[in-house]
This record gives sequence, C-alpha cells and structure tokens, in this order.
Amino acid sequence: MTISRKEQRAARTRIERLWAAHKYDIMARGYRYYKEVALMFRHATTMEELLDIEIRISGLRHLPYTTKGLRTSLEHMWGYVKKHATVAERTTYEQLTAALWDAMHAQEKADGAWISEQQPLPVEARSVLHHLSQLANKYEIMYLQTTFQQSFE
Repeated sequence: MTISRKEQRAARTRIERLWAAHKYDIMARGYRYYKEVALMFRHATTMEELLDIEIRISGLRHLPYTTKGLRTSLEHMWGYVKKHATVAERTTYEQLTAALWDAMHAQEKADGAWISEQQPLPVEARSVLHHLSQLANKYEIMYLQTTFQQSFE
C-alpha cells in the first residue's frame, strides 16, 4: 500500500501534536528519552519512521520518573510562565519546589529511591505541577495547557 504525501503530512502533524502534549512528561522520566525522540523526529522521512516515533512515545510514558528528569522538566515548564508570574506566584513556585526537593532527598536517604515503577508522582511533585498548570491557564500559555491536559497522569 502506498501512502500519499498528504497522508504522511497528516500523520506527521498528528504525531508532532502527540509529542508536544507529552514531551515534558517524557523529559521527567529522563532527559535522554526526550533527546532520543527529538532526534528521531529530526531524521524521520518515512511513514514507518513516524509510526516508530509514535510507538516510542507510548512506550516511554510507562517508565518511572527520575529525580533529575523531573527537575529538568519542571525547570523547562517554569521557563514558559516565569516572565508572567507575579512575585507571589514566583514565591509559591520556589516554596513548592523546595518542599519537593526536600521530600525527595529525605526519601532517597531512607530507601535509596524516591519513585519506583509502582508509585505515582509524589504529592509534592503534583503540587508543583498543579501550580504550573494554574499559571499556564491564567496566562493562557496554550503549549503548557495542552501538556497538562494530556500528561502527568
């Protein structure tokens, strides 16, 4: 079966939207995975390669979150809203992230890890994500709004 250029462009657009919605969730699982998918997109020229990207994104969403990945992802998302944030919103973000890092450090000291494959994101991480989501909505940052509607489940 031959795929038309139009069908391939439509598939690329669909998969790019999927990536846009989940890239920060994947980044929170490991920056190397984020870079891997970005590189796959850069080199994808065939329908098969695009479908491989879609499958890879789906698979990566089942990996556990990492401390370093989550920190990087939160910092990237904060970069979208920080120029709009009030002093109070910035202070809240800093307090929430400090509480998250403290909780993560305490858990790592206790048992060597803070997130396992069986655990969802800690409540402290969800608090930071909720704050960022509220700011994305308040300042109408559509890119992040889409992320929060479809990621970090």
